[in-house]
Amino acid sequence: MLPYSSEVLFTLYEHYLHAWLPYNAGVCAAMLLACVLIWSRLTLLRRISCLSLACGWLWVGVVFHYGYAAQIDFSARLYAALFVIQGVALLVYAIARPCPRYQWPSDARAVIALVLIAWSVGVYPVMDIVSGHAVGTPRLVGLAPTPTAILTLGLWFGVRESIPRTLFVIPLIWCLIAGFTGWVLHDPADLFSPLAAIAALFLLRRRQTVRPMTPRR
Repeated sequence: MLPYSSEVLFTLYEHYLHAWLPYNAGVCAAMLLACVLIWSRLTLLRRISCLSLACGWLWVGVVFHYGYAAQIDFSARLYAALFVIQGVALLVYAIARPCPRYQWPSDARAVIALVLIAWSVGVYPVMDIVSGHAVGTPRLVGLAPTPTAILTLGLWFGVRESIPRTLFVIPLIWCLIAGFTGWVLHDPADLFSPLAAIAALFLLRRRQTVRPMTPRR
């Protein structure tokens, strides 16, 4: 059902990581920085957080999907386009609007958001190692598509203000694609990705019935 095996995919990912050191380490660090800066009271720092998130999407789209995954998967160019579109949309959003601020978990929405962030940053790469798919080169946020998509959903659902729904579409689509890929390749880390999409849809539905919180200046 896929034109490559799990071994081919993870070998390609390992080559991609080694070829782009130390630049990919910088992208991953920028994504982790986004998780910290989005808590800041300063609009400038939260704007940098959104720009860092956009950087991760653009990197995965251009370098991973187009530069490497396209060698083994004819669909990778389409995926590259989706990730670039999401990255550009995040750039435009970060520049055009005051960036939202994260909030401490005081309700189910914020708690689920924190779970998604922890999953993308910590649980996902640990599952790669435990499952034996990528013991030395686990997939990390900003470098691999699925943890990047899950982190984005987690950050957006934890902020105080409403985020344009268009910014949720591509991360949701990718979580479903990753779930299918995980099912075919018996990859446990990707296999659970649709749960992130289900949680995201639940939270989007919840936002329809809960009045948005007043932004703090």
